[in-house]
Amino acid sequence: MLTICNKPLESFHVVLPENPDPAEVHAGELLEQYAKLAFGVELNGPEKIFIGGDRPTDGIRWDGFCTETDGESLYLFGAMPRGTLYAVCDFAERYFGVRNYAPDVTKVVKPEFDAIAPNVRKIDNPGFERRTSTWISNCQNTDFTLWMRCNGYYLDSTRGGNVDILGHCHTFARLCPASVYFKDHPEYFSLHKGRRIPAGNAYDSEENGQLCLTNPDVLRIVTENVLEWLRANPGIRIVEVSQNDNDRYCECPNCVAVDEEEGSHSGTILRFVNAVAEEVEKEFPDVLIQTFAYQYTRKAPKITKPRKNVLIRYCTIEACFRHPLEDEACPMNQGRFAKELKEWGKICNNISIWDYVTNYSCYLAPFPNYESLRKNIRFFYDNNATHVFEENTDSPDTRGGDLNDLQGYLIGKLMWDPTMSEEKYQALTDEFLEAFFGAGWKNIRKYMDILLEVTADKHMGCFSGIDFSHPSDDPQAETYVPLPYCEVNHDSYLRDLTPRIDEVCELWNKTYEMAADAAERERIDRCKLSVDYFKLFCIEHDREKMTFEEIRAYEREVALYYGRKQKYGIRTNIWTQRAWH
Repeated sequence: MLTICNKPLESFHVVLPENPDPAEVHAGELLEQYAKLAFGVELNGPEKIFIGGDRPTDGIRWDGFCTETDGESLYLFGAMPRGTLYAVCDFAERYFGVRNYAPDVTKVVKPEFDAIAPNVRKIDNPGFERRTSTWISNCQNTDFTLWMRCNGYYLDSTRGGNVDILGHCHTFARLCPASVYFKDHPEYFSLHKGRRIPAGNAYDSEENGQLCLTNPDVLRIVTENVLEWLRANPGIRIVEVSQNDNDRYCECPNCVAVDEEEGSHSGTILRFVNAVAEEVEKEFPDVLIQTFAYQYTRKAPKITKPRKNVLIRYCTIEACFRHPLEDEACPMNQGRFAKELKEWGKICNNISIWDYVTNYSCYLAPFPNYESLRKNIRFFYDNNATHVFEENTDSPDTRGGDLNDLQGYLIGKLMWDPTMSEEKYQALTDEFLEAFFGAGWKNIRKYMDILLEVTADKHMGCFSGIDFSHPSDDPQAETYVPLPYCEVNHDSYLRDLTPRIDEVCELWNKTYEMAADAAERERIDRCKLSVDYFKLFCIEHDREKMTFEEIRAYEREVALYYGRKQKYGIRTNIWTQRAWH
């Protein structure tokens, strides 16, 4: 049994502040729940565990927290209510042995510590202020989001609230809408290939472009709208002023002159955003203006530097995620993303990262980014990033491929502790696999090793082709269904998995056979769907060369696949997902 200040846990009770915040109330409830789960005890003794309240917060950064004892009592608190919740979750993990690996996978293991001595003060701060991911496990279960210490979305006031971004992303079209201004003032919008085009995102229309960022009226309109947004949303600390999702930037003489002088299209963006930020600071001195370094604006400008209240959000969408961003030997990366991020780091301290951890062209495809994941997040930390967004699927309503739950778990851990050692990273991986997959977990480890082996010299982007689904500009993209005997992509990053498909299927089958209960079997079956997709639709099946028995067996597996896919609510790719298919 755990002792606190040399007294048993069961001799303590929870003490809340006189007027507790909803998050402090929830923190107390969680501590009581976890004590009962781990030790079967009720916290109703005479000694005191103080939750939150007004305590010295020296040394606590952002939503970090402190675990403290004096001679008699335990104090769990943060500089804000969300930090207090994290203090309770951390205490339950370290001292109770509670582990939450997924919303439906909670275990109690041997605690890291069985006592906390008197007169201890331990502070734990996150590596990044804003830590966000779109894993379905985080999106659909807010208590798990809280446990993983992700704070960008989904947390209500009971769970400490979010680090919100007003506008989210791609806001130019909303800050100067074409529906209001384009008819009478086409000069407010991109001059692209000799004609003015309205502002908007490419996924809404191929005709959409950007704003003319050297037009003073556009600056006035955008600034006025940003200020109106902020007045309507008191308490917001970050507002988005960023390019639309397309590369049809303005080619008018004034914009071209600025970009040429700056050596990058980020020149016009940054000068424009700096001007907005200067006006915003007069009324909202604590607000940051966030803008993209994305696609054609990734490269930092030569001359202009971001103002102190500008936050640069660097995006890695074109990278290879099989290899680290710093990998000079990777032809896709060539270290260029690392070099660009370092250049931004030289001119500003406020950097946000939008990173990609799935294959949007095929959600079910294995995406073995295990080796690069830790190294990339450490690289972000070492280069002034304060916010990290790891985007999985484009929407929280669908799962990804084989080891999505593992990747989401590791990302949560890394975003809090980006300096994590390789040894700890591998230990967390093994611990998760055993808890999630059960007795046969080492088979999944072997499967991971095979994936790393067969992709070691391949290059894996977030839109890499695996099957022959339709590209985004094809009207049939949203209705794509993988069919038996379909055409096969022989040049995907998984092509060397083909000769080993029977081996990896057998590993999954053995894991299933060793499962202890129905819940484990369901998790294994759901994750194996990724391998089955590859086997059924990404490896050639020539009906003319198959026996009658082979045809029947294959088509039976395809039918089972469709049923399992529907059961687990998995969309095929980003385009079918947007059509809820």
